[in-house]
Amino acid sequence: MDYRDQLIIDQQKSIENLTNEISALRKEHKEQIQSLNQEIANLNETIRTIAGKRFSPSSESSKAKQIEGQLELDFFNEAEYLAEENPSEPTIDEMLSKAEPLPLKDKKRKARSKREDLFTDLPIKEEIIPLTEDEKVCDVCNSELIPLGKEFVREEIRIIPAKVERVQLFRESYICPGCKEDDVTEIVKSTVPPALLKHSLASASVVSRVMYDKHVNYLPFNLNFLKFTHSKL
Repeated sequence: MDYRDQLIIDQQKSIENLTNEISALRKEHKEQIQSLNQEIANLNETIRTIAGKRFSPSSESSKAKQIEGQLELDFFNEAEYLAEENPSEPTIDEMLSKAEPLPLKDKKRKARSKREDLFTDLPIKEEIIPLTEDEKVCDVCNSELIPLGKEFVREEIRIIPAKVERVQLFRESYICPGCKEDDVTEIVKSTVPPALLKHSLASASVVSRVMYDKHVNYLPFNLNFLKFTHSKL
């Protein structure tokens, strides 16, 4: 027997083994399907039995039916036997007379959350907008201005990748000492860039992030808002 004949015999044995395995798997699969079908039938029968007991008319359960060869246990159905066979329906006046008025509930308006309560977990960062070097010189007498203090302008929320912070903007104020000696008050304040939205905490970074999450990540506005207002550093 040469190599080719031996190879053909080996392949025939492999095919026969695979055929036997496929037949065994089909038989096992068929038995599993029959078992599952029987289990489904049993569950459906149980559901029908429970539903029949739950939704059956009350007249069927008012008196227990005596089964042949078994004792009728009347003491389990004492309430049903003591009840009237055909009780009369109460009139509307009788029902209204027996009805108790429902207690009135005090409706309290839910207190509106304040802006400060929404951002209590966020740290506060102060940002002072300085004067330029040219602005630190008095336009009246050309004297060098000296710092006078800072003035609160507004507050806004900024988003930094993986970080949210509260930024309070202040602008520097300078006073001219030369004009002050001449009883002239000359105060110069730094220029603050305008807010993106008036009377809003949203900065450009917040608006762009919300738009991106809404239209690219398909997040709802409320989830998007909570995501950065309740995050911590």
